[in-house]
Amino acid sequence: MDVKETKEDGDNKTVVFNRTPIMSTYLLAFIVGEYDYIEDKDSNGVVVRVYTPLGKKEQGRFALNIATKTLPFYREYFNVPYPLPKIDLIAIPDFAAGAMENWGLVTYRERLLLASEDSPISSKQIVAIVVGHELAHQWFGNLVTMEWWTDLWLNEGFASWIEYLCVDYCHPEFDIWTQFLAQDYAQALSLDALSNSHPIEVIVGPPSEVEEIFDTISYSKGASVIRMLHNWIGNDDFRKGMNAYLTKYEYKNTKTVDLWTCLAAASGKPVMEVMKTWTQQMGYPVLTVDAKQEGNNRVLSISQKKFCADGNIKGFEDMLWQVPVTIATPQNLTAYKFVLDKTSATVTIEGLKPTDWIKVTDHFTFLKMAVTQKIEVGISSNFLARAGVGSTVEVLRLLKSFSSETNFTVWQNLVSNLSLLERLANYSDFSAEFNSYAQSLFADVVSRLGWDQKDSDTPLDKMLRGMVLKQYCNYGNKEAVAEAQRRFAAHVNKTSLIPSDLKDLVFGTCMANGNDETFDQLVKFHDETDDSDERSRIYRVLGRGKTEPLVKRCLELGLSDKVRNQDAWGPIASAAGGSRLGRDLTWQFMKENWETYQKKFQGSFLLSRVIEIVTIGFIGEDKAVEVDEFFKANPVPVAERAIRQSLEAIRNNTQWLKRDEASIREWLKKETQS
Repeated sequence: MDVKETKEDGDNKTVVFNRTPIMSTYLLAFIVGEYDYIEDKDSNGVVVRVYTPLGKKEQGRFALNIATKTLPFYREYFNVPYPLPKIDLIAIPDFAAGAMENWGLVTYRERLLLASEDSPISSKQIVAIVVGHELAHQWFGNLVTMEWWTDLWLNEGFASWIEYLCVDYCHPEFDIWTQFLAQDYAQALSLDALSNSHPIEVIVGPPSEVEEIFDTISYSKGASVIRMLHNWIGNDDFRKGMNAYLTKYEYKNTKTVDLWTCLAAASGKPVMEVMKTWTQQMGYPVLTVDAKQEGNNRVLSISQKKFCADGNIKGFEDMLWQVPVTIATPQNLTAYKFVLDKTSATVTIEGLKPTDWIKVTDHFTFLKMAVTQKIEVGISSNFLARAGVGSTVEVLRLLKSFSSETNFTVWQNLVSNLSLLERLANYSDFSAEFNSYAQSLFADVVSRLGWDQKDSDTPLDKMLRGMVLKQYCNYGNKEAVAEAQRRFAAHVNKTSLIPSDLKDLVFGTCMANGNDETFDQLVKFHDETDDSDERSRIYRVLGRGKTEPLVKRCLELGLSDKVRNQDAWGPIASAAGGSRLGRDLTWQFMKENWETYQKKFQGSFLLSRVIEIVTIGFIGEDKAVEVDEFFKANPVPVAERAIRQSLEAIRNNTQWLKRDEASIREWLKKETQS
């Protein structure tokens, strides 16, 4: 709440705050410290302040502008006023969580709240996303709070969806919704295909079990099914239902069923029946579509079954979803809409020529597609190949067709898929051929964008330039690597500074091709700055050295006093993700220093994350056995599910490589020799 009065008596100072509304105890926060702040009011007169470490208040300007736009946006969207007279956003120096929605006093890691004028676009996007997320909780989570942690997703899934709606309103030039597909949607699809996934609504017993469900399923899958629901019932009815929910249950507790009841009443649709198939069972379906032409009609046979990452559906044969399906044609983008509530259905689309395309689903529904005719496939191809449903060679051919693509989000998805294939290559004898193939994918877009910013650049052009140049260097293009090294030298000498959007790629490329001198220079940059974004950038690249001593230096730095506990996972991720050598060395280092890591991350969400980062990229049954035996001897209750998921991913990737290794090798050999 806001301050009612301040009394001073000599050296004593008493601050009296106005009385809070009734609220959940976990949302209460007190903070005492020396801070600067900047202040504004939103269009409804709510006082908004951003508190920063001393001397950094102008770095809070971007977040302040987001917050003053966001509060009125949510007030109008929910048709419910923000219930407090003020909102404070404060940057915390060492904070295990990314942010926390304490009512009226929201806490953030510095890099998730602070951004300078010349910060990279990606950093500003993250700030906007996180501010939008936490302010959404002031209504959805704070004004109305879930009854128990089983319904955690009500808070986090919803906020993880509406944060994109908020950022799209504040910064439409970010094209943020297409990035949703390559980020939350794709990540949730990947994790939820594992047999060790869990339902969105997961039974939680004692509070010790809570930490396990702060994961991709609660956040990203939760956001994806809310997005699907919103699209299915329509924006107007969705807003009516949300208003009814918030006004009926304000200052009370709810369960998922309460939200479904309000949305069903507003839309007249069977929300409960449809949505419980998405929230009360884990996984999602793969739709198979067969099409045949009958005169001027196209007859579609559509069937569903559970998608399994390893291709083995045994034990899941009876799972069924109620699937909102949209079929698009050249003549009508919503030619046919229905809910597939059975194993299969037949649909006839009238007035289509044999040459006309059709598209089944619209990337709102949480599923994968497997098709047999001229139907758009979209994002799922690599996942299908991984599960043995499709061919990895066909994925490689498909990726080639995107070499002239100009859209950032498409490239973001392509890069993500390439990284999975690169992992296979690192455990094979065709790594050199794969790197040559990957370079060819980026040649055209790198040539078009070049290294230097243009006046015509959009925010996404700037992000795309950094991303594709980083990949071009990562896959070993000699000219690009040399240019990165030239720019690094100029930056060190201060003859020409590197723009913020290119620092990741230049620092990382030089470390991957560098030595102790490079490492020392990056540590010097780290020590000379108090910019949390710059420090995080350095942590992300320090482990990319290609010798054992360099990787170990990075890991040792991560355990030193130079690195705050909240950031200690960064050097680990850098080393484990840099190469096969780095992954092996990181795993060995973590085992040798296990007690230290446990103490460092005790009581935080980060231990599960570190375990996943270090282990999930392995390939080979021997590694799966090694990981399994270590954690049986050193149990981590809060990370049990993360460990099971890593073991499953290791074994799935091992099967994938064993199944497709020969065909990939043969295709790459022909491709690189042609």
